[in-house]
Amino acid sequence: MTAKDKIREISVNTGGFITTHDMSKNNIAYGSVRHLVQSGVLTKITRGIYRFNNMPHVANEDYYMIAAFFKKNEGGYSAIIGGISALDILEVTDLMPSGIQLIVEPNFKTKRELPLQFEIIESDSSISEDRVYYHNGLPLQRAGDAIITCLKLHLGQKSLLRKTFEKALDLGLIRASEEEKIREHFKE
Repeated sequence: MTAKDKIREISVNTGGFITTHDMSKNNIAYGSVRHLVQSGVLTKITRGIYRFNNMPHVANEDYYMIAAFFKKNEGGYSAIIGGISALDILEVTDLMPSGIQLIVEPNFKTKRELPLQFEIIESDSSISEDRVYYHNGLPLQRAGDAIITCLKLHLGQKSLLRKTFEKALDLGLIRASEEEKIREHFKE
């Protein structure tokens, strides 16, 4: 299998985006990456992130790029899509995010150039797998947590958030253990 074929296979579930770490894990040599960039097969987005150009564009492409940017080499993410952005991707809200909202681990810092502008909502703890809901390969804040975040930070009208909550509940996106906690936040 050629480097190009391996990259295509890896990036099919990531909106066409691939990290240098993913390529390294799959034994794709830097020389091959450089050649694929020069030949127009790959586009360098920022340090460590490329896009496979022969991949069709997908819905929520910017979100896939952000997910690649915040992917940790050892697994997991230092930031996930959250707040209204997560609820919008899950198609449970009529609220529109003003930009990409991210839940970022406390004290997160990077020297890499960020590929997009986004709104940072700092998490109170590290982002563990039990706090992530994967939707079409995108790491999202769980629906219940996203609703609580929106309520705490006044990111949307309470009436629209209540409708969002009811829809997420109907779709099974809210855990039974979360339901009462969320209802308490609506009373505040």
